[in-house]
Amino acid sequence: MSFSQILDATMKSRNITNYQMSKETGISDSLISYWRKGERSPKMDNLLTVANFLGVSLDYLAGRTTNPEPEKSANVVNFSSKGDNNTNTVAVNTETFDKDTLEIARMIKDLPLMERSKIVVMIGKLKEQEV
Repeated sequence: MSFSQILDATMKSRNITNYQMSKETGISDSLISYWRKGERSPKMDNLLTVANFLGVSLDYLAGRTTNPEPEKSANVVNFSSKGDNNTNTVAVNTETFDKDTLEIARMIKDLPLMERSKIVVMIGKLKEQEV
């Protein structure tokens, strides 16, 4: 299955509208519509935001696995916000994180989902530059 088919099926099975996803993630509902129709593909930061919002792995959205559950680890940081009306969380394996990164994760846990996703992407880019 393609990304658009997986996204559409997942949203339908959970009764999530483009408007609802847009309101929670800050991604325009028209862009979500393009993705669901297969007319456009998301950029990485939006893909991470969608995966986080839906509580699924990137591999699932890419069609690389049929298991929607993100891989679990005993050492994870939970990024679900206080007051979130949904049960979506972002679990990140902490084995590769240093103390500073873990402290940042704790500091951003109460930010809106879209902002958290942007920060996680920025941290990833910074880590790549260090190598």
